[in-house]
Amino acid sequence: MPYMIHLKATLRLKKSLHLHWAIALRQAYVGLCPKAVFWALPIPLQHTFSLHSAGRRDSAWSTLSVEAQTLIATSKAMARTAKKQYACGNSTLDDAARALPPPEVCDVVVRHYMRILEGPFRILHRVAFQREYSAFWENSTKRRPIFTVILCLVMSIGVHFCHDENFEARIRPHILLWLHVAQSWLSNARGKDLATISGLQTQCLLSVSLQFNEGNLQRIWFAQGVLLRNAMYMGLHRDGRHFPDMPFYHVEMRRRLWSTILELDLQVTLDLGMVPTTSEHEFDSLPPMNLDDEVFNETTKAAPTPAANSAPTDSSLQITLRRTLVHRMMIARLMNDSFNEPSYEDILQATNELTKLLSTTKQRLDVLVTEGKASPAHQNLIDFLTRRFLIAMHRPFATKAFQDRRYHYSRQVCLDNALLILTPEHDPDFHRMLLTSVTLFRHIMHHAAISLCLEIMGQIKEDQLDKKLFQIRQQDRSRLLASVQQIPQITAERLRLRETNVKSHVFHCMAIAQIEALENGLDVTGHVLTASVASARQALEILQQRVTANKDGGDHVFSVGSELELAKTDEFLPPTLFRNDDTGFDLGEMTSWLFSDWVDEYPL
Repeated sequence: MPYMIHLKATLRLKKSLHLHWAIALRQAYVGLCPKAVFWALPIPLQHTFSLHSAGRRDSAWSTLSVEAQTLIATSKAMARTAKKQYACGNSTLDDAARALPPPEVCDVVVRHYMRILEGPFRILHRVAFQREYSAFWENSTKRRPIFTVILCLVMSIGVHFCHDENFEARIRPHILLWLHVAQSWLSNARGKDLATISGLQTQCLLSVSLQFNEGNLQRIWFAQGVLLRNAMYMGLHRDGRHFPDMPFYHVEMRRRLWSTILELDLQVTLDLGMVPTTSEHEFDSLPPMNLDDEVFNETTKAAPTPAANSAPTDSSLQITLRRTLVHRMMIARLMNDSFNEPSYEDILQATNELTKLLSTTKQRLDVLVTEGKASPAHQNLIDFLTRRFLIAMHRPFATKAFQDRRYHYSRQVCLDNALLILTPEHDPDFHRMLLTSVTLFRHIMHHAAISLCLEIMGQIKEDQLDKKLFQIRQQDRSRLLASVQQIPQITAERLRLRETNVKSHVFHCMAIAQIEALENGLDVTGHVLTASVASARQALEILQQRVTANKDGGDHVFSVGSELELAKTDEFLPPTLFRNDDTGFDLGEMTSWLFSDWVDEYPL
């Protein structure tokens, strides 16, 4: 019976690996791996190691591999329990309104939302919002239902930037209630209620709130698709100059909202490896004007004179981000077109154009920070949202550069931009974004870390040809590795908050362990497996603490022992760690067997 289990595991592994690498190789060319193969490195460097002893392979390796997979499987079950604890029942808009804290608390949270999000993503008109916000507390009988939804969503976003544990403790338990009510209200709202400026504002806020609170990328993408189509139904893709009778307030708010909607759509489509939902040729809406919110309102008919381009205003950050939007849309379409593979000449031309724009963007952001219209958090955010396109575009070619010097430029582009992303300006607000956002960490910092790990491994392989050169460059490689070594700290913090995906934490620990082993002449297999077990155990302990803290009675906590029995059944067959040709393995393959199909049965 043990022999049959071992044989079935081996056959399953071979089949899954063939499919795994076929998908990974294809996705590497379109810029992004889907979740099913997200944890394998696209076109990985091959690091081959001799297997000196079959006995060691059967005992030490098998024991560690089963333990690592068991810990991950247990964490998956624990994560499902944690998710169930956050489930919301049927709630009404009145329930959401009653869950709002007192006005003095809401005032603080709203200020933090305005301070952070209403720079790059213009959704609300500050003056109009503040006027209705004051009336909201003065007379509860005249509250507009849609404004109640807007306020709840603003609270669900702004709370992450309060940096006050007392505030967060009072508000955090209600976030999912507000999200659930907002989604329910939007689903049941009449079409004419949604086809308004307020309706689009609500949907934009929902999309942003899902980024910080939900974690389900597919759900974010669906919500974003509905939002974009509603915007096009309202004609936001056509500029206000085509509607001469339209009040200026509507003209300008439509431009702001259209820019925000396009940016949100572009980011989530890149996360999923899709092409943008709309083309740069399908709209003519102009960028927002360089105006402060105080200079116009709902009664403004004629367009006020905009400030000079160099003058900082409430719209400066959005205008700065919008300048690169069309180029980034073209890059996303170039990378993720399923029917046409880009030529390297196309890649170089797109890189040259975007790099020039990013240089201007950097200068503009420095001025805005100096003038107090932007913070380091905004600088970091725009860096992440723009430079990710260069990494995604060049990563498939950068991996080829280790065998073909013609692509060395791509290797340098990935190295430079990965370092810029992995070493953001220190800012507590941006750190909170990394801990709570889906895109900023999972789909930007994570991929930057992968690129840097590949670069370090490539340098080690090249420098090993000359022992003296290997020693001379060791310090430089250590500095590069230090940029990656911060990642497990972030993944652990994310798990302590609301993250349930343990794979990222385990994966980065394994990658760092492989680099350390190669750098110091250690046994790579043993070092990586030991790191996988230690990191998986740490992740499980964090999830156990969360479940226990959230459970009133604490009567059900998973144990590793209960899952060890599961590992002996046909439901969980740990694949072998070695290839049939006994030539060894690489980190990409290790992630294939460690994060097996069984573990992915319940996606996080």
